[in-house]
Amino acid sequence: MEFVSLFVFVSGIIVALLTLYFSPDFGRVKPNKRNLSTIFLSLALAGIGLWLYYIDRPTYIAKPIKPILPPGNFDTYFGLYGPQVEYIRIPPPWYANLWSETLTSGVILLALVVFLHFRPRK
Repeated sequence: MEFVSLFVFVSGIIVALLTLYFSPDFGRVKPNKRNLSTIFLSLALAGIGLWLYYIDRPTYIAKPIKPILPPGNFDTYFGLYGPQVEYIRIPPPWYANLWSETLTSGVILLALVVFLHFRPRK
């Protein structure tokens, strides 16, 4: 759930900045290729950071335990606390904890492009 809200928040900021950047009133300058490539690189880094944030959780697989029941007993085996299940924990990939660095670098690059575009010209 928090991934969806974070994704909506970041994508809203990115869309607002790109709308401002490509508006006809913004600096009255045609965007150059260097700024466009930096914007797309920062968007890619932010997207990869959000994806890494999403996969940075362990996965649990529930495997039911089949008990040995006496002959003629076809009831479902519920232990003292419900059905007996063994959980297999699969840890996240080793690179998934790099989401904060990737997301931060994408947002900083995007902010740098906007800052450099707003600086006073001589």
